[in-house]
Parts: sequence; C-alpha cells; structure tokens
Amino acid sequence: MMRLILPVAALLLAALPANAQAAESWNSVCLPELRQIKEDWTRISTPATREAVAREVTRAEQAYRKGREQDCQQRVAKIKDMMK
Repeated sequence: MMRLILPVAALLLAALPANAQAAESWNSVCLPELRQIKEDWTRISTPATREAVAREVTRAEQAYRKGREQDCQQRVAKIKDMMK
C-alpha cells in the first residue's frame, strides 16, 4: 500500500509549479495530457509498468516545468505507448 501512495504523492507534488515562469506556461499542450494519464494510470495492470509510467510522468513534468515543451510531448507520447 505504501509503495503506491509514495509515487502518487510525488506526482501530485511534482505537478505544482516550481516558480512564476512555470505558471506562465499553463497553456501547454503537454499538461492536459499528463493530467489524463494520471487519471488513467490506475488501470495499468502490472506494478512494473505502473512504476515505469510513474518515472516517465515525473520526467515529463520536470521537462514541462523547465520549459522544454518538445521533450515533455515526446515523453507523453512514450507514456501513451506504454499504457496501451
């Protein structure tokens, strides 16, 4: 149970903007897709896949916060492929 709570908590904290610059980019194409992935990831059947998706979501959010939109979009595409 604790193994599931910690990654979810980390993802929620990672979604918060790190600074004012990040708040300006809320219109990112990447952000709504990341939110949808977070809602859908509970349906992932294997723990290993869930952990891999969690790592990629964290990296995509970091790219988003740093203003690297293209990197974020590439990671979102990778996550979607992982979740198929």
